[in-house]
Amino acid sequence: MITSRLRFAPVAAASGVLLATVAAPAIAADITMSPPGGGGVVINGPISLPGVPGSTGQSGGVVCYEVSTGLLGPCPASYGATGATGPTGATGATGATGATGATGATGATGATGIAGPTGAVGPAGPVGAVGPAGPVGPIGPVGATGATGATGATGATGATGASAVAIVGNSGGNSLSATQIRYVGLGQAPDGTNSNVAFPVPVGGTVSSLQVFQNGASGNGNTYTYTLMVNGTAVGALNCAITGNSATSCSSSGTSTLAAGDTVSLRAAPSSNPSTRAVAWSVVITP
Repeated sequence: MITSRLRFAPVAAASGVLLATVAAPAIAADITMSPPGGGGVVINGPISLPGVPGSTGQSGGVVCYEVSTGLLGPCPASYGATGATGPTGATGATGATGATGATGATGATGATGIAGPTGAVGPAGPVGAVGPAGPVGPIGPVGATGATGATGATGATGATGASAVAIVGNSGGNSLSATQIRYVGLGQAPDGTNSNVAFPVPVGGTVSSLQVFQNGASGNGNTYTYTLMVNGTAVGALNCAITGNSATSCSSSGTSTLAAGDTVSLRAAPSSNPSTRAVAWSVVITP
């Protein structure tokens, strides 16, 4: 059903688009067209839209629809169907190289690559100088005692030692008595008792070669008589005397025997009050 509310002039449709023309009478009233369900509105003939906003008279152009208001109006000049793409133009000349840009930040270090094969061993270098000696280390523990070596060959027999033993005594620098018998041992002062100065001999054998020495003469007409004592007994074969103003020694060629461990001493007997003298004596024991 069509309700007529206004008069309108025809609008030309050209090339499938609506062309706005302005030559119709002024709008008197609206027209509402309500097609039945499933139907539509078909207009046969030219349509004139003199009241399209923005229209300046009859002109040709594309009509656009304003979504927010529902009004029709001229489209912008840039609207229309896109034409076919034109042929590609010739490549222009290469422009000048631009300035080098700033160096970018250093990127992260990449992962370590796999190790390459070991190279050949190089020639040996020269021997270095000898370094200073290090400190002496601590003494190590004593090692185990080694096995006893073989017994060496017997050496040559040595020369035979002396066969005689000399026995020497003296008064220790002390003088004899001018009137009393005195006994002389090994360096003690002369004593009136033989056992106080007698001493044992280390070997036994023949005793001989009595020798007696005074530190001065006995004096004119004066004498000291000397006798060897063995175990407290005088040995008459071994005696001698020093007499007068010049003699200071005497000796005996007699001999006797004794055993190892026997005691010996020298007896000094004064005569005519001789000058007191210190004395020394010796004998030889031949095993």
